[in-house]
Amino acid sequence: MQTATLSARKLALMVANGFDETQFVELQKLSMQNNAVLKIVSATSGLVNSAAESGMPMSYPVDTSLSETLAIDYDALILIEGKHLETLKDEPHAGRIIRAFLRSDMPVLSIGGAASLVEAFGTDISAADIQDMAPHGRKDNLVFASDKSGFSAASRDLAEAIADAYAALDAEEADSEAA
Repeated sequence: MQTATLSARKLALMVANGFDETQFVELQKLSMQNNAVLKIVSATSGLVNSAAESGMPMSYPVDTSLSETLAIDYDALILIEGKHLETLKDEPHAGRIIRAFLRSDMPVLSIGGAASLVEAFGTDISAADIQDMAPHGRKDNLVFASDKSGFSAASRDLAEAIADAYAALDAEEADSEAA
């Protein structure tokens, strides 16, 4: 059996102004260590600002806008904590993307309080159910990490969820070809 990895996987990180910079930096490190491609998806065009705990917040370039983002273009969606969650809850394209990932059984990694975003968009998953997986866990293709201490284990869960999603798609294609 081959171990699932994040290598060459395209990960969408959904943010708005006010996201948690420490989680973002840890995810950047993790994606570089695993040879994954982390793309910033935001309603803000140009640059998006973090909410730094101390000092000045940093600005990061947005790779693609929420309005132009399709779930099919990515292998997984990542949601992180921060003040930006309230902004994303008011963004219809954020809901469209989250629902598309969940409906298609594509992996979603929710970190800490970002579970409220999954709950906000009419899914049948409550934030409490997601956070009950603490410090990290996986239920179907929904992966949870309570904070950056669970990122390493959550990245393994995410890699397995991606592999499982593609295996399910391959099985569907084989069934339709056989019919």
